Amino acid sequence: RYPDPSRWVERYDELRGELAALPGVQAVGAADVLPASGGAATAPFATVPSSGADWGATSAVYRTVSPDYFAALGMPLRSGRAFTGADRAGAPRVAIVDDAFARRVWRGSPLAERLEVQVEDFSEGYRLARVEAVVVGVVSTVPHDRPDGPPPGTIYLPLAQQPAWSVALAIRTHADPASVLEPARRAMARVDPELPAYDARPLGDLVAATFALTDL
Repeated sequence: RYPDPSRWVERYDELRGELAALPGVQAVGAADVLPASGGAATAPFATVPSSGADWGATSAVYRTVSPDYFAALGMPLRSGRAFTGADRAGAPRVAIVDDAFARRVWRGSPLAERLEVQVEDFSEGYRLARVEAVVVGVVSTVPHDRPDGPPPGTIYLPLAQQPAWSVALAIRTHADPASVLEPARRAMARVDPELPAYDARPLGDLVAATFALTDL
């Protein structure tokens, strides 16, 4: 029902707007994959100008997120800026990196540095493409698999410039999280009653589920 990726972004913006208007909600963010959910696949990147390494020799975790994602997850901005509504399709491509990635790749500040990143291109069917993006911010590092795992370094891209066909919505609230779930489902149904919403739970439960105790 939504063959055009630009329509995905419009729907996500509508969803975030409805959820942000709920009582007690402080911030709403969207991401293709949440931290601690087990999705930490890596993809190639390169610095610009090239360091001389072949494409694919260096990789990082990629995440596609909305402007309020970092606020919703409580991830401090170390330097630069977060994404804004101006970071949309057709605008200059931008990226935000975490501090683990910044320390790994550059000796000084990464702001205004350029990266060649791998993106999903939906303009003519589907293909992987390589584009340049300017680093506009640095955020704190969070693990993407086990919370005690080593940080591989992360590149964040704006959801409006790199649409995702499925997203996780993160809602920050000063109320009991359980009290927000049913109003959130109703708000989503107002946007599109046929959109499936599932696996809603407090982020702490998601983190706890990544640990397992085994008696040997």
